[in-house]
Amino acid sequence: MTSLTTIRIDAVELASVKPGAACRVSHIDGNPSLRKCLEDMGFTAGAEIVVERKVRDNVIVKVRGARVAIGGPDARRVVVTPGA
Repeated sequence: MTSLTTIRIDAVELASVKPGAACRVSHIDGNPSLRKCLEDMGFTAGAEIVVERKVRDNVIVKVRGARVAIGGPDARRVVVTPGA
């Protein structure tokens, strides 16, 4: 039997979300240690994120009541859905 994976068409990388926009974490791509690190910072499936600003390649967000800055390569691994 074949396993089916649901893919959200409206899912985007966190790095592409504009400042001021709210979104929800869909999943995190990448190796297990990166996923664990981001999950420990609050980037878990379903968590609401508000992008506060972007500074160069970094993204500053509010997630689970904390203000967090992550680098562009990591922000491109966080897959989110628009709206919250």
